[in-house]
Amino acid sequence: MIRRDRQEFSQAATDRAELIEQLLAIGTALSSASDLEEILSLILTKSREITCSDAGSVYLIDPRLEKPSLLFKVAQNFSKPTVSF
Repeated sequence: MIRRDRQEFSQAATDRAELIEQLLAIGTALSSASDLEEILSLILTKSREITCSDAGSVYLIDPRLEKPSLLFKVAQNFSKPTVSF
């Protein structure tokens, strides 16, 4: 039982360290990117990786309109990579 607890604790610590490394890599990549589409795509890709998600999308708020609206900006779907959004 104690050995199993140690293994679980060790695995959890390893998982946390990997997540921190991923987040640092994201921060580094974001600081060097200048294209908004590239940045949003990177954010979505890494978010999907971290959450083990098959698909995701990013929306932005367009404040230029009288009533702020959502703008569909980026979509990704691992199961259907050839489908256009």
